[in-house]
Amino acid sequence: MEAFDACDDRLVCQLHSHTSQLPGDENNAQLSRPELGPWMNCGEISLGLWLHRREAIFPLHTIQEGRKPFQVIIVIQVPPGGWNMRGYRRRCARARSAAMGQRYVVREAKTRQELDDIMTVIWAANYTPYEPFLQLYFPVLGYTTAHREAAIAESRERFWRQHQEDTFSHWFYAFDTVTSRAVGCAQWVVSTSNPFASGTPNLTAPWWPEGECRRFCESILNQVYRPRASWMTRPHCALNWMAVDPGHRLRGIGCLLMDVGVARADELDLECWLEASEMGKPLYEKFGYQSLLKVAFDNQKPNASDEWRRCAHEMTPPPIFTMWRPRKSLHAGGQGELRMPWALGTER
Repeated sequence: MEAFDACDDRLVCQLHSHTSQLPGDENNAQLSRPELGPWMNCGEISLGLWLHRREAIFPLHTIQEGRKPFQVIIVIQVPPGGWNMRGYRRRCARARSAAMGQRYVVREAKTRQELDDIMTVIWAANYTPYEPFLQLYFPVLGYTTAHREAAIAESRERFWRQHQEDTFSHWFYAFDTVTSRAVGCAQWVVSTSNPFASGTPNLTAPWWPEGECRRFCESILNQVYRPRASWMTRPHCALNWMAVDPGHRLRGIGCLLMDVGVARADELDLECWLEASEMGKPLYEKFGYQSLLKVAFDNQKPNASDEWRRCAHEMTPPPIFTMWRPRKSLHAGGQGELRMPWALGTER
């Protein structure tokens, strides 16, 4: 029997190990913390707790220790006063983050190879599920493997060049220490001065050949960035890209990448900004972002050509959400009414 604290200071689990009565199994092995890792985690326990009882008994779990399986019964004794489930869940989240943090390490990209690895993550993440924005930024101009490889090579070259030219750009990636490869990435642009001092830029897409597809892409991109250029005319921290390899999702990688940028913004006392998909919005809300505007893209054009209509059908992204996070000194103080970004004016 082993007793230990499980995520909450007031929650104690008693583990009873039982021999499986297999021939030759004379040793009733004792459980240790590492052996519990694969199956006993806070999420599983919280799903089965009987909160109305003083004691909750879980079903038998068969565990393989070497070649000798045995079973355990988990008995959770709830103190008379119960426990604070909000604190319990918070501690569970920290426990899961600690476990994932041991496997995934966040690093800042400094070399061309690191950024190439980041682009591999972006391509994989945006095809599962398929994200129309990918075709806007990285057009595959054909239907063969060679066309796709050419598009990947062009995107790597372009992003490396843009990163080198932008002194505010910081690319981070989550490195999987088990597989030794990048499995998540984020680009944080930390603007210590107003990036829109010259007004709202007219974005172009020179990576597209001249024609209707390029003009369609430019129309969408300018709709994406118009709210940012209109309201964020002050120093701020913007999340431009976030992607996680499909095989490593729901493991806290997004949170690790968010922590890096938010910590930097708080250190400099900067506002934060991003444009979010429906899938990413809940993650950003956990870090204090609030949705300001839902952008449904206008893909209509008078006397549109067949090529434009094809682009509208194939490449119009789903609606996005413009999201803003106030400066730490504002949202932490709790003094007075919070002023929204369009009311904060312009700073050089």
